[in-house]
Amino acid sequence: MALTLPDEHQLDALRGRALRGKDLLFLRQWTGLSIADCCYLLGMPVMRWHYYQRRPDQLIEDAVGVGGQAGQRVAVEIGH
Repeated sequence: MALTLPDEHQLDALRGRALRGKDLLFLRQWTGLSIADCCYLLGMPVMRWHYYQRRPDQLIEDAVGVGGQAGQRVAVEIGH
């Protein structure tokens, strides 16, 4: 299944805040990676990906964050 390219203006909404379940599809579309590859980069199992897809407003707290520790909120640093 081909994914559409995300809107660049959506990047501003992600800047400086923790990721939520609703951001995962956007992140996948933006990077062009598979679900498994995105999970690897975030340090979370694929089962959790699907868990957060069903809970779009929940903060993603079990992925590995910037400091490399699980349990912290994950923020995405995206440059233009």
